[in-house]
Amino acid sequence: SIIIILDYLQKFKNWNIERQSVVLLIRTKKGISFIETIANKLGRFGYKVADAGVVVAIISVFVAPVLMTYYFIKNLVTPSPVPTVTLVIPGITIPLFYGLAGIIILIVFHELSHGIVAKLEKMKIDSVGALLFLIIPGAFVEPNEEELKKANRRTKLRIYSAGSFANYIVGFTALLLLISASHGFSQGMYINEVIKNSSAYGVLERGETIVSINGTEINGVEDFINFMNNTKPNETIVIQTDRGIKRVVLGEHPKNNNKGFLGIVIKEPFKAPKSYIRKFFGVYGYWAITKMLYWIFLLNVGVGMFNLFPIKPLDGGFIFEELLTKIGLRERLLKSLVYGVAVFSITLVLLSILLPYLT
Repeated sequence: SIIIILDYLQKFKNWNIERQSVVLLIRTKKGISFIETIANKLGRFGYKVADAGVVVAIISVFVAPVLMTYYFIKNLVTPSPVPTVTLVIPGITIPLFYGLAGIIILIVFHELSHGIVAKLEKMKIDSVGALLFLIIPGAFVEPNEEELKKANRRTKLRIYSAGSFANYIVGFTALLLLISASHGFSQGMYINEVIKNSSAYGVLERGETIVSINGTEINGVEDFINFMNNTKPNETIVIQTDRGIKRVVLGEHPKNNNKGFLGIVIKEPFKAPKSYIRKFFGVYGYWAITKMLYWIFLLNVGVGMFNLFPIKPLDGGFIFEELLTKIGLRERLLKSLVYGVAVFSITLVLLSILLPYLT
């Protein structure tokens, strides 16, 4: 239905809407002057930030695959139900509202930073715009392709690094705000995974925080374990989470048939909720804001780092190629290295996604 609506809108030329398969693009030149204004105000400070971004990005290009290799081997030796890498699909692999909001913030800062650095380097921007891939929103800034090709190595590295560096800044700022907002005592227990075909499956969801069970406050994993130790199979429990009240009929514990089993993988949440956020917004406002900050942190840092994998057309692939070019390798060897590292990285990512389902 979205495709049909936007096909209709294409009749209005001023909208400048384009459809490429299932991707919808809206291009405009509005906003370019705003990007240029920010670049001009940043001045020399902007160049220093851009150079810092280059250093961080180059480190990430090499560290990201090493980290993923480490966790892949670790999960291969000790299987985990939670994948090291997962596809970012709002409403399926991540919460719909928080996921979409986090993605929009991620993309806006990422693309805006590319544009600002391009303008710092006096480069022309052909257009800016928004896109929609099925239900997933996006944005883009298009520096002039010819000018980018002719630019010197330092300029290219600054532009390629800007997006992920901005994501790191946004992500870790959200983390600091989250820690600050959560200063106090521990309350609640985070659901990291729901075991398939268990009592909780289809009732509780990954990402929910359990606040109480049958009126008993759950201030962490210890409280949860103590409560569950006194339950029986087929017992109905009432669970208060940050998303509402849920009722679950307990199953039989796989290691003790006299004990109830819920079927969730759990972990301690951040410290909560005696904070200024709770004071002004209440308990549910607190959970909404801290959960939003959590997803902003997770998506910006996670996607920002993934974008620096040495795989073209990711920014990390272009950075890796520029670094190899600086060494002075022969073109044939350079292309072989770029291709080989990309194939290894893609294989590693795919195996990391599929590993929990294969073990």
